[in-house]
Amino acid sequence: MDTRTVLVVDDDQGFRDNLKDILEEHGYRILSAGTCSEALKVAVESRPMAALLDIKLPDGPGTSLLGNLRLVHKECVCAMMTAFADLSTALAALEQGAFQYLQKPVRPAELLNMLERIFDTIRLKQEKIRAEEKLRQSENMLRSLLDAYPSDALLIDPEGNILAANRQVANHLGKGPREVEGMNTAILAPEEVQATRRVKGLEAIHTRAPVRFEESVNGRIMDTIINPVIDAQNRVTCMAVFSQDVTEIKLAEKERQRLEQNLSHSQRLEAIGTLAGGVAHDFNNLLQAIMGYTEMLIMERTSGDPDYAKLRKVETAAQRARDLTQQLLTFGRKTESRPRPLDLNREVRQVENLLRRTIPKMIDIELMLKKGLWVVEADPAQVEQILMNLAINARDAMPEQGKLTIGTDNVTLDESFCRMFPDCAAGNYVLLRVTDTGRGMDTETLEHIFEPFFTTKEIGKGTGLGLATVYGIVRKHKGIVLCESQPGRGATFLVYLPATNSWAGNSEIAAENAPPPRGSERILIVDDEKTILDVIEMVLEKHGYKVVKAANGESALELYEKSREAISLVLLDLIMPGMGGKRCLQELLRRDPQLKVVVASGYAGDDPPETLLEIGAKEFVKKPYDLRNLLGVIRDVLDEKRYGKGVKC
Repeated sequence: MDTRTVLVVDDDQGFRDNLKDILEEHGYRILSAGTCSEALKVAVESRPMAALLDIKLPDGPGTSLLGNLRLVHKECVCAMMTAFADLSTALAALEQGAFQYLQKPVRPAELLNMLERIFDTIRLKQEKIRAEEKLRQSENMLRSLLDAYPSDALLIDPEGNILAANRQVANHLGKGPREVEGMNTAILAPEEVQATRRVKGLEAIHTRAPVRFEESVNGRIMDTIINPVIDAQNRVTCMAVFSQDVTEIKLAEKERQRLEQNLSHSQRLEAIGTLAGGVAHDFNNLLQAIMGYTEMLIMERTSGDPDYAKLRKVETAAQRARDLTQQLLTFGRKTESRPRPLDLNREVRQVENLLRRTIPKMIDIELMLKKGLWVVEADPAQVEQILMNLAINARDAMPEQGKLTIGTDNVTLDESFCRMFPDCAAGNYVLLRVTDTGRGMDTETLEHIFEPFFTTKEIGKGTGLGLATVYGIVRKHKGIVLCESQPGRGATFLVYLPATNSWAGNSEIAAENAPPPRGSERILIVDDEKTILDVIEMVLEKHGYKVVKAANGESALELYEKSREAISLVLLDLIMPGMGGKRCLQELLRRDPQLKVVVASGYAGDDPPETLLEIGAKEFVKKPYDLRNLLGVIRDVLDEKRYGKGVKC
């Protein structure tokens, strides 16, 4: 189809030829027809863009042809040609859609001018069609882009009216994408959210730059970007708004941060615990000498002696130092424990009596114990220490008055919770909850409360080991300890201990109050601390025993080889330079499987008492030991009365 093709329809052949000559000189391609039927045939075949129609034709009026041409070729622009007498008919044709009419005889200049205007109109119409098509394609592309965004995406004008929106936004409103166009964004979110978006939108318009912010919409966290669309004149014509629900991402990020913090905290406490255990080992050896010599001096005096009371005070101070060291070892998880099936409710009730004598009367104590509580596998003494330490911590947080609540419950922890804590396995746990109504703690304090020697108390009013000890005991039992607190709102400590299917029966431990027994056997003492060797030698000899001393494992083996028949028992320190106590124990028993060996240590390290007893040791005593109890243990082992009871001296 030639865009400069003109169909001339007139029954005068000479007239048609004359117009053809004029128009072809000006670049037009001319088609001609003498009747209506011939004109329709040419129009269908050649599709001219313009037609010049005579009003009167042999087979019908030109106005009829005008209508028929529009039916077969609606893009064709028609002009009418008429004599002056047919002017009314020409005007009627204009009303039917003719572009213009020319009076015969046609003047060439007027004809050419009209055709230029016709083809200008055609060109503009085609350009409009192309522009509309491009606009339609752009709109489709825009909608495709908006729909490709996985969350809310829309275009709005500066007043907040929706120009375009993706299916996600439309679905929120229960409408189609085109139905929301023209609506105001106020329908999308609560007023407080809209107020924030208006402020951010004004910021984007003012800065001519994207603005990104987070907002809470109906309990969900949304990451929103408002991007101004700027035209060539630097005017903001509209704004693109993208809003993505990042609630799950934020929760996952928080959980990851919490896991990292817990892991870092656990590693830091583990390192401090290792250091604390090493210090406690050396400190125990010093305490053993102090306690040993003090006990010897007390044994040599009566209560009426002027120095007796002073020595008792020294002994008491040494015992307190021993307890402090024990807490360090517990924190470092380097002390032995003897777990057994335990009813936590029973332990709480037993401690309650002690607490009511210890806690000031202006502090109320309430127990909220779960009936049918599951059994835990735990060391009774260490559980008592957990309860006492947490209760004393609560007491100190309520100097005026308050309420201490101790509760128990059965809980089941899932894997997602346990992943945040090292050595914790999903399953059934018994929960111990200790709550106070005291001053509470801020976030910074909460991060450090389980670290040894960290305290918020005044100098002289706390060692900073109470909660660290709780942490160590709980970790050793493969449990979890947490604290929830806010300033001015008290604190709640949550201790989770793994439940067991065992039955918690009663066990009675008979007290042994007999005076220190005597003996005459020969005993080999093995310890790398000279002061300990000397004090034990003096005590044993004072009670009738003969003593052979060795400062290390190698010397002990040599002495035993020389006096094998004469040595009845070996008191062996576990931690020594060179050949350690465990290796020495194995070598001694290899030489004589029936040899009676008592292992002593204040720092079990990687060798718990059970392991040493399985190797063949008859008993394990913990440093610093009480000399009276040590004498009892030695006598019982020699008499084969007690093997493997692990009495704490």
